[in-house]
Amino acid sequence: MRLKDALPAPRSQTWAIVGSGGKTSALFRLARQLEGPVLVSTTTHLGDSQLSMADKVIMMRQPADLAELDGPLPQVTVLVGGRTAGEDRWFGPEPFLLQMVKDVSQDHGWPLLLEADGSRMLPLKAPAEHEPAIPGWVDGVMVVAGLTGLGQALNSGQVHRPEIYAALSGLEMESTISTEAAARVLRHPQGGLKNIPRKARRVLVLNQADSPELAAQAQTMSEVCLKEFERVAITCFKSDEEVKALRVRTAGVVMAAGGSTRMGQLKQVMQWRGAPLVRHAVTAALAAGLDPVIVVTGAEAEQVHAVLTDLPVQLVDNLQWREGKSSSLRCGVGALPPETGAAIFLQADQPQVTPWLLRALMERHSLTGAAAIAPLVEGQRTTPVLFDARTFSQLAMVQGEQGGQAIFSRIQLDYLPWLDGSLLVDLDTPEDFQKLDQLYLEDMP
Repeated sequence: MRLKDALPAPRSQTWAIVGSGGKTSALFRLARQLEGPVLVSTTTHLGDSQLSMADKVIMMRQPADLAELDGPLPQVTVLVGGRTAGEDRWFGPEPFLLQMVKDVSQDHGWPLLLEADGSRMLPLKAPAEHEPAIPGWVDGVMVVAGLTGLGQALNSGQVHRPEIYAALSGLEMESTISTEAAARVLRHPQGGLKNIPRKARRVLVLNQADSPELAAQAQTMSEVCLKEFERVAITCFKSDEEVKALRVRTAGVVMAAGGSTRMGQLKQVMQWRGAPLVRHAVTAALAAGLDPVIVVTGAEAEQVHAVLTDLPVQLVDNLQWREGKSSSLRCGVGALPPETGAAIFLQADQPQVTPWLLRALMERHSLTGAAAIAPLVEGQRTTPVLFDARTFSQLAMVQGEQGGQAIFSRIQLDYLPWLDGSLLVDLDTPEDFQKLDQLYLEDMP
């Protein structure tokens, strides 16, 4: 996976990049990967070494200089306002000019990437009072942090502005920087979240995952940081495929709208091992950390609502449930928040699904980025299925009795090998209920 794959789809065009521990690498890698031409600039400073990474440098001092953007441009063009006297640093264009550049880039469909703070090449940092300088009009903000600072002493050798970092993290100077403390700073309104515009999308890049130990620490941090960031990429810029894992917000959609004609009664609320079937599916989704958990109801919706009233779920009534599975699929997709990166679609009549299976689907998705992932049991594909956000528009167009499988032939479908044979049991008839009970009795000691 490349860094551009860590951006939400559809990929926003204007990004501010802040933080430490690989910010320049992230800036120029992204500039080389996005469809060009790509404009790069800064709201603070760029060094001579950074300008050397560009294909072209344009001085942008007055509106007339915008004419320089009219001709053919190479892949990466850096825009600066001038050179800082006596230093090997270049300051960016004036804010009003930068906004004009943004307008030009949007008119042409060109990505615009901005470096919005400094870190003196240290793995970790805390922002000063005047930074980061993020324009309010950016589409997204990428926050970068270096993992090599973990386990090190909190001092100026590892952290830019260590005193501020200590105050935000709750650590003493010279104490060991833990994953918990680093995550605390990244999630702090005056730390990693500082000055991010309210509507901007947030991506966290945990870089320098150069060893299994650091990658494992990054996974722990990503679990916590997904509460504030839309996506968390775990990266190592020393390799060509720099994104080692990509964690996204994953929702759960429980399909509970059917009329259960073959069962002879509403199976969503039938009791199995002390709870209604739909409640088993919902509690598994909640235990796995899916957020939000959406329950699509239809036939006898009030009965389904009644057995879920004490659970933190979003109930969506499908008034067209008789039109087939696709109507519930469309309802579920339509209820997903815009920041959702993936969704697992569960069946209300599949109580054998466990939180461990759901977490395994999410883990595989973080490593492969596949468009869809389904469990594979005894050589057979089964449910629940995880769908990446880039498939949502296709799912919303499915018609009739078809479910998500209608788009499998058009997307990258991945499989998760799983050993639980009970997943192959469909609860459509009273005999199926007996079969599932027998399987569980056989597994008991």
